[in-house]
Amino acid sequence: MIQRVLGWGSQNGRLAHLVVQTAVQIIIWSSVFLIIGQRNPLTESYLREDFVVLILGGAALLLFGLSWARLPKLPEFPAARGLIWFLVFTVLAISAAGTSVIFFDTPLTRDEILANFDAKFLAAGHLVGSPPVEWRSYLDALMPQFMLDVPASSGWLSAYLPGNAALRSIGMRTIGVEWVNPILAAVSILLLYGVARRLWPQNRNVALVAALLCASSAQVLTMAMAPFAMNAHLAFNLLWLWGFQRRGRFGDTLAIFAGLIATGLHQIIFHPLFVAPFILHMWFNSERRRATIYVAAYAIIGLFWASYWQLVLSSAGEAGASGAGPALLLSRVIGLLENASMDAPLTMGANLLRFAAWQNLALIPLAVAAWPAIQRGEGISRPLAAGIALTIVAMLVLLPWQGLGWGYRYLHGVIGNFCLLAGYGWINLGEDGRHRAFLAGATAVSLLALLPLQLKHARDYAAPRARAVALANRTDADVVIVVPAEDLYDDLVRNDPDLSNRPKFLDARKLTPAKVRDLCSRFRVEFFDIRHGMAAGLPHFIPRAKVGRYLARPSQVGCATPIPLDWQGK
Repeated sequence: MIQRVLGWGSQNGRLAHLVVQTAVQIIIWSSVFLIIGQRNPLTESYLREDFVVLILGGAALLLFGLSWARLPKLPEFPAARGLIWFLVFTVLAISAAGTSVIFFDTPLTRDEILANFDAKFLAAGHLVGSPPVEWRSYLDALMPQFMLDVPASSGWLSAYLPGNAALRSIGMRTIGVEWVNPILAAVSILLLYGVARRLWPQNRNVALVAALLCASSAQVLTMAMAPFAMNAHLAFNLLWLWGFQRRGRFGDTLAIFAGLIATGLHQIIFHPLFVAPFILHMWFNSERRRATIYVAAYAIIGLFWASYWQLVLSSAGEAGASGAGPALLLSRVIGLLENASMDAPLTMGANLLRFAAWQNLALIPLAVAAWPAIQRGEGISRPLAAGIALTIVAMLVLLPWQGLGWGYRYLHGVIGNFCLLAGYGWINLGEDGRHRAFLAGATAVSLLALLPLQLKHARDYAAPRARAVALANRTDADVVIVVPAEDLYDDLVRNDPDLSNRPKFLDARKLTPAKVRDLCSRFRVEFFDIRHGMAAGLPHFIPRAKVGRYLARPSQVGCATPIPLDWQGK
Protein backbone atom coordinates (compact mmCIF):
# COMPACT_ATOMS: atom_id res chain seq x y z
CA MET A 1 0.00 0.00 0.00
CA ILE A 2 2.74 2.48 1.03
CA GLN A 3 4.80 1.60 -2.04
CA ARG A 4 1.82 2.28 -4.32
CA VAL A 5 1.15 5.64 -2.65
CA LEU A 6 4.81 6.65 -2.98
CA GLY A 7 5.00 5.42 -6.55
CA TRP A 8 7.56 2.72 -5.72
CA GLY A 9 5.53 -0.31 -6.68
CA SER A 10 6.42 -0.44 -10.34
CA GLN A 11 9.64 -1.51 -12.07
CA ASN A 12 10.47 2.14 -12.56
CA GLY A 13 10.17 2.81 -8.84
CA ARG A 14 13.63 1.29 -8.21
CA LEU A 15 15.27 4.69 -8.66
CA ALA A 16 13.09 6.11 -5.90
CA HIS A 17 14.41 3.43 -3.54
CA LEU A 18 18.00 4.31 -4.46
CA VAL A 19 17.35 8.04 -4.07
CA VAL A 20 15.93 7.59 -0.56
CA GLN A 21 18.70 5.18 0.45
CA THR A 22 21.34 7.62 -0.82
CA ALA A 23 19.70 10.48 1.07
CA VAL A 24 19.59 8.53 4.33
CA GLN A 25 23.22 7.42 4.00
CA ILE A 26 24.41 10.96 3.25
CA ILE A 27 22.55 12.44 6.22
CA ILE A 28 23.69 9.72 8.64
CA TRP A 29 27.35 9.59 7.63
CA SER A 30 27.81 13.35 7.36
CA SER A 31 26.35 13.70 10.87
CA VAL A 32 28.59 10.92 12.21
CA PHE A 33 31.75 12.41 10.72
CA LEU A 34 30.84 15.88 11.95
CA ILE A 35 30.40 14.55 15.51
CA ILE A 36 33.63 12.53 15.41
CA GLY A 37 35.60 15.43 13.99
CA GLN A 38 38.86 15.48 12.08
CA ARG A 39 42.41 15.61 13.34
CA ASN A 40 43.44 18.04 10.60
CA PRO A 41 41.90 21.50 11.14
CA LEU A 42 41.69 22.22 7.40
CA THR A 43 39.73 19.03 6.70
CA GLU A 44 37.53 19.74 9.73
CA SER A 45 36.82 23.29 8.55
CA TYR A 46 35.85 22.26 5.01
CA LEU A 47 33.74 19.34 6.18
CA ARG A 48 31.79 21.70 8.45
CA GLU A 49 31.15 24.01 5.51
CA ASP A 50 30.09 21.11 3.29
CA PHE A 51 27.89 19.67 6.05
CA VAL A 52 25.24 22.27 5.22
CA VAL A 53 25.32 21.26 1.56
CA LEU A 54 25.23 17.56 2.48
CA ILE A 55 22.18 17.99 4.72
CA LEU A 56 20.36 20.20 2.22
CA GLY A 57 21.22 17.81 -0.61
CA GLY A 58 20.17 14.79 1.44
CA ALA A 59 16.89 16.49 2.32
CA ALA A 60 16.24 17.31 -1.33
CA LEU A 61 16.90 13.70 -2.35
CA LEU A 62 14.61 12.48 0.41
CA LEU A 63 11.88 14.82 -0.80
CA PHE A 64 12.28 13.56 -4.38
CA GLY A 65 12.06 9.94 -3.26
CA LEU A 66 9.07 10.38 -0.96
CA SER A 67 7.12 12.40 -3.53
CA TRP A 68 7.97 10.11 -6.45
CA ALA A 69 4.35 9.45 -7.41
CA ARG A 70 3.75 13.19 -7.81
CA LEU A 71 6.73 13.81 -10.10
CA PRO A 72 5.62 14.74 -13.62
CA LYS A 73 6.46 12.39 -16.48
CA LEU A 74 8.70 14.49 -18.69
CA PRO A 75 9.00 13.65 -22.40
CA GLU A 76 12.24 12.40 -23.93
CA PHE A 77 15.10 14.85 -24.25
CA PRO A 78 15.23 16.50 -27.67
CA ALA A 79 17.87 14.93 -29.89
CA ALA A 80 19.28 18.26 -31.05
CA ARG A 81 23.08 18.41 -31.20
CA GLY A 82 22.82 21.93 -29.87
CA LEU A 83 22.23 20.63 -26.34
CA ILE A 84 25.76 19.24 -25.95
CA TRP A 85 27.27 22.43 -27.33
CA PHE A 86 25.14 24.42 -24.90
CA LEU A 87 26.61 22.38 -22.02
CA VAL A 88 30.16 22.77 -23.36
CA PHE A 89 29.98 26.55 -23.71
CA THR A 90 28.14 26.96 -20.40
CA VAL A 91 30.93 25.13 -18.57
CA LEU A 92 33.50 27.25 -20.40
CA ALA A 93 31.73 30.51 -19.56
CA ILE A 94 31.08 29.75 -15.88
CA SER A 95 34.56 28.43 -15.14
CA ALA A 96 36.29 31.21 -17.09
CA ALA A 97 34.31 33.86 -15.21
CA GLY A 98 35.07 32.16 -11.90
CA THR A 99 38.83 32.47 -12.29
CA SER A 100 38.48 36.19 -11.50
CA VAL A 101 35.09 36.46 -9.78
CA ILE A 102 35.65 33.56 -7.34
CA PHE A 103 39.45 33.21 -7.16
CA PHE A 104 40.55 36.74 -8.10
CA ASP A 105 43.07 35.33 -10.61
CA THR A 106 45.17 34.34 -7.59
CA PRO A 107 46.65 30.84 -7.19
CA LEU A 108 45.91 29.74 -3.62
CA THR A 109 47.95 26.62 -2.94
CA ARG A 110 51.52 25.52 -3.44
CA ASP A 111 50.46 23.18 -6.23
CA GLU A 112 48.79 26.03 -8.11
CA ILE A 113 51.66 28.44 -7.52
CA LEU A 114 54.17 25.87 -8.73
CA ALA A 115 52.15 25.12 -11.88
CA ASN A 116 52.31 28.78 -12.93
CA PHE A 117 55.94 29.11 -11.80
CA ASP A 118 57.04 26.17 -13.97
CA ALA A 119 54.87 27.37 -16.86
CA LYS A 120 56.76 30.66 -17.02
CA PHE A 121 60.16 29.15 -17.75
CA LEU A 122 58.65 26.46 -19.98
CA ALA A 123 56.93 29.23 -21.96
CA ALA A 124 60.37 30.78 -22.43
CA GLY A 125 61.61 27.51 -23.93
CA HIS A 126 63.57 26.21 -20.92
CA LEU A 127 63.17 22.89 -19.10
CA VAL A 128 64.99 24.35 -16.10
CA GLY A 129 64.46 27.81 -14.65
CA SER A 130 67.52 30.05 -14.57
CA PRO A 131 67.56 32.65 -11.77
CA PRO A 132 70.17 35.40 -11.92
CA VAL A 133 73.58 34.37 -10.61
CA GLU A 134 73.61 37.07 -7.91
CA TRP A 135 70.58 35.49 -6.21
CA ARG A 136 71.71 31.86 -6.24
CA SER A 137 72.87 31.88 -2.64
CA TYR A 138 69.28 32.77 -1.70
CA LEU A 139 67.48 30.18 -3.82
CA ASP A 140 66.23 28.14 -0.83
CA ALA A 141 64.43 31.20 0.52
CA LEU A 142 63.19 32.40 -2.89
CA MET A 143 61.77 29.18 -4.32
CA PRO A 144 58.18 27.94 -3.95
CA GLN A 145 57.44 24.69 -2.12
CA PHE A 146 57.92 21.26 -3.72
CA MET A 147 61.11 22.02 -5.64
CA LEU A 148 63.87 19.46 -6.18
CA ASP A 149 66.92 19.75 -3.99
CA VAL A 150 69.49 20.25 -6.74
CA PRO A 151 72.67 22.33 -6.91
CA ALA A 152 72.11 26.06 -7.24
CA SER A 153 74.10 26.01 -10.47
CA SER A 154 71.33 23.89 -12.03
CA GLY A 155 68.64 26.49 -11.35
CA TRP A 156 64.94 25.78 -10.66
CA LEU A 157 63.46 22.32 -11.15
CA SER A 158 60.05 21.33 -9.85
CA ALA A 159 59.46 18.06 -8.02
CA TYR A 160 56.28 17.73 -10.13
CA LEU A 161 56.24 16.37 -13.65
CA PRO A 162 55.83 19.13 -16.25
CA GLY A 163 52.66 18.24 -18.17
CA ASN A 164 50.23 20.58 -16.45
CA ALA A 165 52.76 23.41 -16.44
CA ALA A 166 53.45 22.80 -20.15
CA LEU A 167 49.73 23.15 -20.93
CA ARG A 168 49.65 26.39 -18.97
CA SER A 169 52.74 27.63 -20.77
CA ILE A 170 50.89 27.17 -24.08
CA GLY A 171 48.12 29.33 -22.64
CA MET A 172 50.65 31.97 -21.62
CA ARG A 173 51.99 32.10 -25.16
CA THR A 174 48.55 32.21 -26.80
CA ILE A 175 45.13 33.07 -25.37
CA GLY A 176 46.08 33.58 -21.71
CA VAL A 177 46.84 31.16 -18.91
CA GLU A 178 43.49 31.79 -17.19
CA TRP A 179 41.70 30.07 -20.10
CA VAL A 180 43.58 26.76 -19.91
CA ASN A 181 41.57 24.91 -17.28
CA PRO A 182 38.16 26.26 -18.38
CA ILE A 183 38.94 24.95 -21.87
CA LEU A 184 40.06 21.60 -20.46
CA ALA A 185 36.79 21.34 -18.51
CA ALA A 186 34.71 22.20 -21.57
CA VAL A 187 36.62 19.69 -23.70
CA SER A 188 36.04 17.07 -20.99
CA ILE A 189 32.27 17.45 -21.43
CA LEU A 190 32.58 17.01 -25.19
CA LEU A 191 34.87 13.97 -24.82
CA LEU A 192 32.57 12.39 -22.24
CA TYR A 193 29.66 12.80 -24.62
CA GLY A 194 31.72 11.25 -27.42
CA VAL A 195 32.67 8.25 -25.26
CA ALA A 196 29.06 7.71 -24.22
CA ARG A 197 27.88 7.91 -27.83
CA ARG A 198 30.34 5.15 -28.72
CA LEU A 199 29.16 3.05 -25.78
CA TRP A 200 25.46 3.52 -26.58
CA PRO A 201 25.21 4.52 -30.27
CA GLN A 202 21.47 3.85 -30.38
CA ASN A 203 20.63 5.97 -27.35
CA ARG A 204 21.62 9.63 -27.53
CA ASN A 205 19.74 10.34 -24.28
CA VAL A 206 22.24 8.37 -22.22
CA ALA A 207 25.14 10.40 -23.60
CA LEU A 208 23.29 13.61 -22.72
CA VAL A 209 22.65 12.32 -19.19
CA ALA A 210 26.36 11.54 -18.66
CA ALA A 211 27.43 14.93 -20.08
CA LEU A 212 24.83 16.79 -18.01
CA LEU A 213 25.97 15.12 -14.77
CA CYS A 214 29.56 16.16 -15.44
CA ALA A 215 28.71 19.68 -16.63
CA SER A 216 26.58 20.33 -13.52
CA SER A 217 29.20 19.04 -11.08
CA ALA A 218 30.22 21.85 -8.72
CA GLN A 219 33.63 20.17 -8.45
CA VAL A 220 34.17 20.22 -12.21
CA LEU A 221 33.10 23.87 -12.47
CA THR A 222 35.07 25.11 -9.46
CA MET A 223 38.27 23.15 -10.04
CA ALA A 224 38.29 24.51 -13.60
CA MET A 225 38.60 27.99 -12.10
CA ALA A 226 41.96 27.08 -10.50
CA PRO A 227 45.34 25.95 -11.92
CA PHE A 228 45.21 22.42 -10.41
CA ALA A 229 46.48 19.57 -12.62
CA MET A 230 43.40 17.46 -11.89
CA ASN A 231 41.43 19.29 -14.60
CA ALA A 232 43.92 18.00 -17.17
CA HIS A 233 43.71 14.50 -15.67
CA LEU A 234 39.97 14.40 -16.34
CA ALA A 235 40.35 15.65 -19.92
CA PHE A 236 43.21 13.32 -20.86
CA ASN A 237 41.62 10.30 -19.17
CA LEU A 238 38.53 10.89 -21.30
CA LEU A 239 40.65 11.43 -24.42
CA TRP A 240 42.35 8.12 -23.64
CA LEU A 241 38.97 6.43 -23.22
CA TRP A 242 37.69 7.90 -26.49
CA GLY A 243 40.69 6.48 -28.36
CA PHE A 244 40.41 3.17 -26.53
CA GLN A 245 36.75 2.86 -27.51
CA ARG A 246 37.46 3.83 -31.11
CA ARG A 247 39.96 0.95 -31.36
CA GLY A 248 42.07 0.29 -34.45
CA ARG A 249 45.52 1.69 -35.10
CA PHE A 250 44.40 5.31 -34.86
CA GLY A 251 42.37 4.82 -31.68
CA ASP A 252 45.06 2.91 -29.81
CA THR A 253 47.78 5.32 -30.93
CA LEU A 254 45.69 8.25 -29.71
CA ALA A 255 45.05 6.51 -26.38
CA ILE A 256 48.76 5.80 -25.87
CA PHE A 257 49.63 9.39 -26.76
CA ALA A 258 47.01 10.65 -24.28
CA GLY A 259 48.51 8.27 -21.72
CA LEU A 260 51.97 9.73 -22.29
CA ILE A 261 50.69 13.23 -21.51
CA ALA A 262 48.40 12.15 -18.66
CA THR A 263 51.11 10.19 -16.83
CA GLY A 264 53.39 13.22 -16.86
CA LEU A 265 50.87 15.86 -15.81
CA HIS A 266 52.11 16.21 -12.24
CA GLN A 267 52.15 12.98 -10.20
CA ILE A 268 52.92 9.76 -11.99
CA ILE A 269 50.44 7.61 -10.07
CA PHE A 270 47.02 8.92 -11.05
CA HIS A 271 46.66 8.00 -14.72
CA PRO A 272 48.00 4.41 -14.37
CA LEU A 273 45.36 3.78 -11.68
CA PHE A 274 42.74 4.77 -14.25
CA VAL A 275 44.26 2.69 -17.07
CA ALA A 276 45.22 -0.55 -15.29
CA PRO A 277 41.67 -1.98 -15.07
CA PHE A 278 41.14 -1.46 -18.82
CA ILE A 279 44.33 -3.36 -19.64
CA LEU A 280 43.17 -6.23 -17.43
CA HIS A 281 39.77 -5.99 -19.11
CA MET A 282 41.42 -6.50 -22.50
CA TRP A 283 43.50 -9.40 -21.22
CA PHE A 284 40.53 -11.29 -19.80
CA ASN A 285 38.39 -10.58 -22.86
CA SER A 286 40.66 -12.35 -25.35
CA GLU A 287 42.44 -9.17 -26.50
CA ARG A 288 45.81 -10.25 -25.20
CA ARG A 289 47.82 -8.95 -28.13
CA ARG A 290 46.25 -5.52 -27.72
CA ALA A 291 46.75 -5.66 -23.95
CA THR A 292 50.43 -6.57 -24.45
CA ILE A 293 50.92 -3.53 -26.69
CA TYR A 294 49.46 -1.29 -23.98
CA VAL A 295 51.61 -2.90 -21.28
CA ALA A 296 54.75 -2.36 -23.35
CA ALA A 297 53.75 1.23 -24.13
CA TYR A 298 53.10 2.05 -20.48
CA ALA A 299 56.36 0.43 -19.40
CA ILE A 300 58.19 2.85 -21.70
CA ILE A 301 56.00 5.77 -20.59
CA GLY A 302 56.55 4.98 -16.93
CA LEU A 303 60.31 4.62 -17.35
CA PHE A 304 60.51 7.90 -19.25
CA TRP A 305 58.61 9.94 -16.69
CA ALA A 306 60.34 8.26 -13.73
CA SER A 307 63.66 9.29 -15.32
CA TYR A 308 62.49 12.75 -16.41
CA TRP A 309 64.28 14.77 -13.75
CA GLN A 310 67.51 12.83 -14.24
CA LEU A 311 67.35 13.39 -18.00
CA VAL A 312 66.75 17.12 -17.57
CA LEU A 313 69.54 17.51 -15.04
CA SER A 314 71.91 15.57 -17.27
CA SER A 315 71.12 17.92 -20.14
CA ALA A 316 71.89 20.83 -17.78
CA GLY A 317 75.32 19.39 -16.98
CA GLU A 318 74.40 17.73 -13.69
CA ALA A 319 74.94 14.13 -14.82
CA GLY A 320 75.84 13.09 -11.30
CA ALA A 321 72.51 14.06 -9.81
CA SER A 322 71.63 10.72 -8.24
CA GLY A 323 68.49 11.66 -6.32
CA ALA A 324 66.37 12.62 -9.28
CA GLY A 325 65.57 9.39 -11.13
CA PRO A 326 63.37 6.40 -10.31
CA ALA A 327 65.00 6.42 -6.88
CA LEU A 328 63.24 9.74 -6.21
CA LEU A 329 59.82 8.17 -6.82
CA LEU A 330 60.71 5.19 -4.63
CA SER A 331 61.87 7.44 -1.81
CA ARG A 332 58.60 9.42 -2.03
CA VAL A 333 56.50 6.25 -1.80
CA ILE A 334 58.54 5.00 1.16
CA GLY A 335 58.17 8.38 2.86
CA LEU A 336 54.40 8.35 2.38
CA LEU A 337 54.13 4.82 3.74
CA GLU A 338 56.27 5.70 6.76
CA ASN A 339 53.94 8.61 7.51
CA ALA A 340 50.81 6.47 7.28
CA SER A 341 48.34 7.26 10.05
CA MET A 342 45.56 5.39 11.81
CA ASP A 343 43.40 8.42 11.01
CA ALA A 344 43.52 7.60 7.28
CA PRO A 345 40.05 5.95 7.11
CA LEU A 346 38.53 8.89 8.97
CA THR A 347 40.14 11.36 6.59
CA MET A 348 39.11 9.35 3.54
CA GLY A 349 35.54 9.19 4.80
CA ALA A 350 35.50 12.98 4.98
CA ASN A 351 36.99 13.16 1.48
CA LEU A 352 34.28 10.93 0.02
CA LEU A 353 31.53 12.89 1.74
CA ARG A 354 32.96 16.09 0.32
CA PHE A 355 33.11 14.48 -3.12
CA ALA A 356 29.42 13.62 -2.87
CA ALA A 357 28.60 17.16 -1.71
CA TRP A 358 30.18 18.69 -4.84
CA GLN A 359 28.40 16.54 -7.44
CA ASN A 360 25.00 16.70 -9.08
CA LEU A 361 22.53 15.18 -6.60
CA ALA A 362 21.52 12.57 -9.19
CA LEU A 363 25.06 11.24 -9.76
CA ILE A 364 25.45 8.90 -6.78
CA PRO A 365 22.05 7.12 -6.99
CA LEU A 366 22.39 6.69 -10.77
CA ALA A 367 25.96 5.39 -10.46
CA VAL A 368 24.85 2.94 -7.76
CA ALA A 369 22.14 1.76 -10.15
CA ALA A 370 24.96 0.50 -12.41
CA TRP A 371 25.73 -2.32 -9.95
CA PRO A 372 23.77 -4.98 -11.93
CA ALA A 373 25.73 -3.97 -15.07
CA ILE A 374 28.99 -4.29 -13.14
CA GLN A 375 27.98 -7.72 -11.86
CA ARG A 376 27.16 -8.86 -15.39
CA GLY A 377 30.31 -7.32 -16.81
CA GLU A 378 28.46 -5.16 -19.33
CA GLY A 379 30.70 -3.17 -21.65
CA ILE A 380 33.38 -1.32 -19.71
CA SER A 381 31.39 -0.99 -16.49
CA ARG A 382 33.84 -3.12 -14.50
CA PRO A 383 37.03 -1.23 -15.42
CA LEU A 384 35.22 2.06 -14.83
CA ALA A 385 34.28 0.98 -11.31
CA ALA A 386 37.67 -0.60 -10.67
CA GLY A 387 39.46 2.64 -11.60
CA ILE A 388 37.47 4.48 -8.94
CA ALA A 389 38.15 1.79 -6.33
CA LEU A 390 41.88 1.62 -7.13
CA THR A 391 42.25 5.39 -6.78
CA ILE A 392 40.46 5.42 -3.42
CA VAL A 393 42.54 2.53 -2.03
CA ALA A 394 45.83 3.97 -3.31
CA MET A 395 45.12 7.39 -1.80
CA LEU A 396 43.93 5.80 1.44
CA VAL A 397 47.31 4.09 1.79
CA LEU A 398 49.62 6.74 0.35
CA LEU A 399 48.06 10.18 0.84
CA PRO A 400 44.61 10.32 2.44
CA TRP A 401 44.84 14.06 3.16
CA GLN A 402 44.24 16.14 0.05
CA GLY A 403 44.96 19.58 1.49
CA LEU A 404 42.87 22.19 -0.27
CA GLY A 405 40.30 20.90 -2.73
CA TRP A 406 36.81 21.70 -3.91
CA GLY A 407 35.16 18.35 -3.42
CA TYR A 408 37.76 15.57 -3.42
CA ARG A 409 40.33 16.46 -6.06
CA TYR A 410 42.15 13.10 -6.06
CA LEU A 411 38.98 11.59 -7.56
CA HIS A 412 38.66 14.37 -10.12
CA GLY A 413 40.29 12.38 -12.91
CA VAL A 414 37.65 9.63 -12.57
CA ILE A 415 34.55 11.83 -12.47
CA GLY A 416 34.04 10.66 -16.04
CA ASN A 417 33.96 7.09 -14.68
CA PHE A 418 31.16 8.04 -12.30
CA CYS A 419 29.17 9.74 -15.06
CA LEU A 420 29.52 6.78 -17.43
CA LEU A 421 28.50 4.39 -14.65
CA ALA A 422 25.47 6.63 -14.15
CA GLY A 423 24.77 6.04 -17.84
CA TYR A 424 24.79 2.29 -17.22
CA GLY A 425 22.47 2.92 -14.27
CA TRP A 426 20.14 5.01 -16.42
CA ILE A 427 19.83 2.16 -18.92
CA ASN A 428 19.46 -0.46 -16.19
CA LEU A 429 16.56 1.46 -14.65
CA GLY A 430 14.77 1.86 -17.98
CA GLU A 431 13.54 4.98 -19.75
CA ASP A 432 10.82 6.70 -17.73
CA GLY A 433 9.35 10.18 -17.57
CA ARG A 434 9.77 10.35 -13.79
CA HIS A 435 13.46 9.51 -14.12
CA ARG A 436 13.82 12.50 -16.41
CA ALA A 437 11.86 14.66 -13.96
CA PHE A 438 14.13 13.55 -11.12
CA LEU A 439 17.26 14.32 -13.16
CA ALA A 440 15.92 17.74 -14.11
CA GLY A 441 14.91 18.53 -10.53
CA ALA A 442 18.18 17.28 -9.05
CA THR A 443 20.14 19.34 -11.57
CA ALA A 444 18.10 22.45 -10.79
CA VAL A 445 18.65 22.07 -7.03
CA SER A 446 22.36 21.37 -7.56
CA LEU A 447 22.93 24.42 -9.75
CA LEU A 448 20.49 26.95 -8.32
CA ALA A 449 20.55 26.13 -4.60
CA LEU A 450 23.77 24.26 -3.76
CA LEU A 451 26.30 25.64 -6.25
CA PRO A 452 25.92 29.25 -5.02
CA LEU A 453 26.69 28.08 -1.45
CA GLN A 454 29.75 26.19 -2.65
CA LEU A 455 31.03 29.07 -4.74
CA LYS A 456 30.54 31.38 -1.76
CA HIS A 457 32.66 29.04 0.38
CA ALA A 458 35.36 29.04 -2.29
CA ARG A 459 35.28 32.82 -2.67
CA ASP A 460 35.35 33.37 1.09
CA TYR A 461 38.45 31.17 1.26
CA ALA A 462 40.15 32.92 -1.65
CA ALA A 463 39.38 36.53 -0.71
CA PRO A 464 41.71 36.95 2.30
CA ARG A 465 44.54 35.22 0.44
CA ALA A 466 44.09 37.52 -2.52
CA ARG A 467 44.11 40.48 -0.10
CA ALA A 468 47.30 39.20 1.53
CA VAL A 469 49.01 38.81 -1.85
CA ALA A 470 47.85 42.31 -2.84
CA LEU A 471 49.12 43.73 0.46
CA ALA A 472 52.52 42.09 0.07
CA ASN A 473 52.84 43.36 -3.50
CA ARG A 474 51.66 46.90 -2.73
CA THR A 475 54.83 47.75 -0.83
CA ASP A 476 57.57 49.90 -2.35
CA ALA A 477 60.21 47.56 -0.93
CA ASP A 478 62.65 45.63 -3.09
CA VAL A 479 62.44 42.56 -0.85
CA VAL A 480 59.70 41.20 1.40
CA ILE A 481 60.70 38.64 4.03
CA VAL A 482 57.75 36.36 4.85
CA VAL A 483 57.64 34.98 8.40
CA PRO A 484 55.51 31.79 8.24
CA ALA A 485 53.42 30.63 11.21
CA GLU A 486 52.96 26.86 11.62
CA ASP A 487 53.20 26.29 7.87
CA LEU A 488 50.89 29.24 7.11
CA TYR A 489 51.83 32.17 4.91
CA ASP A 490 54.82 30.41 3.32
CA ASP A 491 52.72 30.22 0.15
CA LEU A 492 53.17 34.01 -0.09
CA VAL A 493 56.69 33.32 -1.34
CA ARG A 494 55.81 33.90 -5.00
CA ASN A 495 58.52 34.86 -7.45
CA ASP A 496 59.05 34.67 -11.19
CA PRO A 497 61.65 32.11 -12.29
CA ASP A 498 63.90 34.88 -13.64
CA LEU A 499 63.28 36.96 -10.48
CA SER A 500 62.15 39.92 -12.57
CA ASN A 501 59.34 40.59 -10.07
CA ARG A 502 59.49 43.41 -7.54
CA PRO A 503 59.33 42.97 -4.65
CA LYS A 504 61.04 39.62 -4.32
CA PHE A 505 59.69 37.33 -1.59
CA LEU A 506 61.89 35.27 0.70
CA ASP A 507 61.09 32.74 3.43
CA ALA A 508 62.45 33.96 6.78
CA ARG A 509 63.04 30.39 7.99
CA LYS A 510 65.67 29.92 5.31
CA LEU A 511 67.64 33.10 5.96
CA THR A 512 70.51 33.49 8.38
CA PRO A 513 71.02 36.81 10.19
CA ALA A 514 74.09 37.37 8.00
CA LYS A 515 72.01 36.97 4.84
CA VAL A 516 69.39 39.35 6.16
CA ARG A 517 72.06 41.96 6.88
CA ASP A 518 73.43 41.48 3.38
CA LEU A 519 69.98 42.05 1.90
CA CYS A 520 69.45 45.16 3.99
CA SER A 521 72.77 46.57 2.88
CA ARG A 522 71.72 46.38 -0.76
CA PHE A 523 67.92 46.70 -0.82
CA ARG A 524 64.94 48.20 0.89
CA VAL A 525 63.54 45.32 2.92
CA GLU A 526 60.15 44.87 4.63
CA PHE A 527 58.56 41.85 6.28
CA PHE A 528 55.18 40.12 6.41
CA ASP A 529 54.25 38.14 9.53
CA ILE A 530 51.19 36.82 11.34
CA ARG A 531 49.88 40.31 12.13
CA HIS A 532 49.55 41.07 8.43
CA GLY A 533 47.97 37.68 7.80
CA MET A 534 45.35 38.28 10.49
CA ALA A 535 44.68 41.77 9.18
CA ALA A 536 44.01 40.30 5.74
CA GLY A 537 41.66 37.73 7.28
CA LEU A 538 43.81 34.65 6.74
CA PRO A 539 42.97 31.45 8.71
CA HIS A 540 42.64 31.56 12.46
CA PHE A 541 43.86 28.02 13.10
CA ILE A 542 46.45 29.48 15.48
CA PRO A 543 44.98 30.51 18.87
CA ARG A 544 45.47 34.17 19.61
CA ALA A 545 47.41 33.23 22.73
CA LYS A 546 50.09 31.73 20.48
CA VAL A 547 50.32 34.65 18.07
CA GLY A 548 53.35 36.08 19.87
CA ARG A 549 55.39 33.04 18.92
CA TYR A 550 55.13 33.95 15.25
CA LEU A 551 55.92 37.63 15.27
CA ALA A 552 58.98 38.54 13.27
CA ARG A 553 62.08 38.40 15.44
CA PRO A 554 65.18 40.58 15.01
CA SER A 555 67.21 37.51 14.03
CA GLN A 556 64.77 36.86 11.20
CA VAL A 557 64.32 40.32 9.78
CA GLY A 558 67.35 42.23 10.97
CA CYS A 559 67.10 45.78 9.63
CA ALA A 560 63.80 45.14 7.82
CA THR A 561 60.70 47.16 8.66
CA PRO A 562 57.12 45.84 8.74
CA ILE A 563 54.66 46.46 5.93
CA PRO A 564 52.11 48.96 7.33
CA LEU A 565 48.98 47.30 8.67
CA ASP A 566 46.68 50.19 7.70
CA TRP A 567 46.61 49.11 4.07
CA GLN A 568 42.88 48.40 3.94
CA GLY A 569 40.86 50.75 1.79
CA LYS A 570 43.85 52.16 -0.04
